[in-house]
Amino acid sequence: DIVNIAGDGAVKGDVLIDLGAGSTGSQFLDLAGTSGVAGNLKLGGKLMVTAATTGAGNQDRITMTNVSVAKAALFTLSEVDSFVTIDNLVALDTVTVNTGAGADAVEIEQGTLFGASSFAKKVSIDLGDDIDSLLIGISSATGSSSFGKFLGGLAVLSGAGADTGNDFLNPTINFFKVGTINTSDI
Repeated sequence: DIVNIAGDGAVKGDVLIDLGAGSTGSQFLDLAGTSGVAGNLKLGGKLMVTAATTGAGNQDRITMTNVSVAKAALFTLSEVDSFVTIDNLVALDTVTVNTGAGADAVEIEQGTLFGASSFAKKVSIDLGDDIDSLLIGISSATGSSSFGKFLGGLAVLSGAGADTGNDFLNPTINFFKVGTINTSDI
């Protein structure tokens, strides 16, 4: 399945995207504001994305660019290799990413787009078992726009496997509100 929602504007209610089960191909979702400004595609309710892909060589691929989500965002992906790419996301509630087992990669603010991603509440990322990668932010230095702003904390859980990541808990890479609890087992 391929789902592409692109444009500037607003969706007032919840957005529920079930990519369904698939054993003969990969699943793709692209959510994007198109004017190049963070949060120009506004989702006024919850965002829930699920995929039940199976089969060797198949993948789940989720890309979000220039989107804002007013309520909780939940991504529940399959037991295949999953790839989640987020750039310029404005999340006003919790964000939960569960990539399931498989060689997964989650990348937040790794692109060259102007604007940082901002998370008002807790962000939880569960990478599942296998060899996974997590990259968040490039630099929070003055003038940089490639970083995550975590106002409610960040919790990262990885399963069995030799997982890798950049130094995303370093405050020179990303911004963390004073007093938030940030954890990672990578």
